[in-house]
Amino acid sequence: SNQNYGYRSEHGQELVPWWTAREGDKPIGEDLEYDRARARSVVRSALDLQQEQSEVHNLNLLYGQMYDNRSLAYFDYGTNAFVRASMRPVSTVIENHIKRAGDTLVSLVGKNRPKATVVTRGADFARIQMAATLDKWIWGNTINTDHYGLATNAFRCSLPFGFGGVKICYEEGHIKQKAIFPDDIIVSQREVSATGHYSHLFHRRVLPLEAVAEEFGCDADELLADDSVLLASETSQYRPVGRGWVVVVEAWLRATDGGPGRYVAATSGRLLRDEAWDREWIPFVFFHYSAPISG
Repeated sequence: SNQNYGYRSEHGQELVPWWTAREGDKPIGEDLEYDRARARSVVRSALDLQQEQSEVHNLNLLYGQMYDNRSLAYFDYGTNAFVRASMRPVSTVIENHIKRAGDTLVSLVGKNRPKATVVTRGADFARIQMAATLDKWIWGNTINTDHYGLATNAFRCSLPFGFGGVKICYEEGHIKQKAIFPDDIIVSQREVSATGHYSHLFHRRVLPLEAVAEEFGCDADELLADDSVLLASETSQYRPVGRGWVVVVEAWLRATDGGPGRYVAATSGRLLRDEAWDREWIPFVFFHYSAPISG
């Protein structure tokens, strides 16, 4: 049932589920009210799901403080509350055995540098040369994308938060890898517990307007003048957001069993991306230090 995939917001007399194809494949910007309805739908879906699973966030906050002995600035929503306190110890205890044990483990395991290698058996000389060139290309991209640094960070995050990950994407003709913060990833724990996998995933971030404009090709001044973006009721009741910062949600619905998938990115008042997703995978690689029993 589609009702398992998220919240439906009002658009006139109709319900606008974000995971379905756009009406008549109309481009973004042709019907602003329709775009805003789809934007509210995906943002509300993510925030409702995180609110239902608020204990996940609360535990992330607790474990992050236990590991780092400070309030992590990553949890800040642009209000500077966590940023101001990020260098202030949560407690005056000097010995943090959790951090010491974790950092030692990261040092021992993180120094390993596995690499994919092209292997040829029974190939002619021309193919061996091609394989050698491909091997150099793989190594160059591994170094150029800072794969080892990001993988080490994912491993470090998996210790206090249970998992870490890397987002892998293809931008401007290049493979790119980006670090993620575990608290920004939202999936239905109920669905994973019941089926062993997730059909949809939300990547919820809080970014300055300028960063949103650069990443999604928008005009920063136009976003700043849009009250529907800055005065978003969907987010203001959830957690205070600093002025000039906005909640951005990217949502993926896997294409499974021949069914259509969807990729949507939005702020509360602005639709940034809305396109078909015809892949059975979502562009994240996750690592669990110890796989959970459920969820």
